[in-house]
Amino acid sequence: MEVAINYLLDRGATSIISSMQSVEEVRANIVAANREIPPHLYERVEEIRKEYGL
Repeated sequence: MEVAINYLLDRGATSIISSMQSVEEVRANIVAANREIPPHLYERVEEIRKEYGL
């Protein structure tokens, strides 16, 4: 989930729908939003996105 949250925020998303059914999930989302993904993961997401025409 961290990669997805970071990727979307990096692409300018202003809203992300994410599960927050427990305190642990809320904490995980906050941590994910504040981490940077390594460039190689970002590049891989771009490759997959292009491969599937997204």
